[in-house]
Amino acid sequence: WPLKLATIGTGETRVFLTFGIHGREYMTSEIAMNFLGRLCSQQDRSILDQITYSIIPVLNPSGRSRTDDAVGAGTGLSELDCGNRRKNANLVDLNRNFDWDWDDDDASSSDQDSTSYRGTGANSEVETQTVDKVAGRVQPDMYIDIHTGTLAMYAPWNHNSSGTCATPPCTPQNDKGLAVLD
Repeated sequence: WPLKLATIGTGETRVFLTFGIHGREYMTSEIAMNFLGRLCSQQDRSILDQITYSIIPVLNPSGRSRTDDAVGAGTGLSELDCGNRRKNANLVDLNRNFDWDWDDDDASSSDQDSTSYRGTGANSEVETQTVDKVAGRVQPDMYIDIHTGTLAMYAPWNHNSSGTCATPPCTPQNDKGLAVLD
């Protein structure tokens, strides 16, 4: 499944957005396409002079396809398999495959049958490798991974009880996005 990246804008501030990391979260990719459409059709394009957006509208196309197929008859996927519909073709929860605290057993699982299966290694999946490569190339000031299905806003340190980052590499320079939220 090819991953698609759209880049729009010429601004100095760089924002990297990913949508559809979980195949069963249909609305995120719809939101991405709507957002791109609005950016492209705006009469006042001044925001694009200030911000450059890099957007992956469907980060998990194999999971999306598996969910699409599950709606049809004879797929073998039932409502009991809903957790597997969040995963990619290798049945890895991409959200837990990144190299940040990859082996934290409180945040993910090494059990292939778990809905939070993290994969065989950090960034073992092509999707997370792609996000890592794009982020390295773009050097975003802000990265946001859009989800649907819950009424919550999470931060990179939500998996632990220590709060915000207190040690490098989480420095004020790296937390530009947090300053925007303050």
